[in-house]
Amino acid sequence: MSKVYLGASLAFPTLQAILGLPMWLGVIPPNRLYGYRTEQSLASADAWYELNQSAGFAMLATALALFVVVGFVWRFSNLDPKMKLAACGISAAVSMVAATAFVPSS
Repeated sequence: MSKVYLGASLAFPTLQAILGLPMWLGVIPPNRLYGYRTEQSLASADAWYELNQSAGFAMLATALALFVVVGFVWRFSNLDPKMKLAACGISAAVSMVAATAFVPSS
């Protein structure tokens, strides 16, 4: 059963990395469904690509940090698997806030 919780703990950073990579590579064209969508980023194509590359890099960096946190929690803590999952979930929420904090405003 703990493998299920470990898999769930790894799901968010994996998804975050998968979604952040195309943004960082600059392959996502301006749209209203996927990407770093703000008034500034939708103002021009140049702003879109610049802000989405910054957001994608931040997502990848925080996903990597989250993989490290998940690894440490699952390897070195004596918590119950459900508590490990909760700790990783809280870390995932913090990583998304951190990712948005590193994106320039324009």
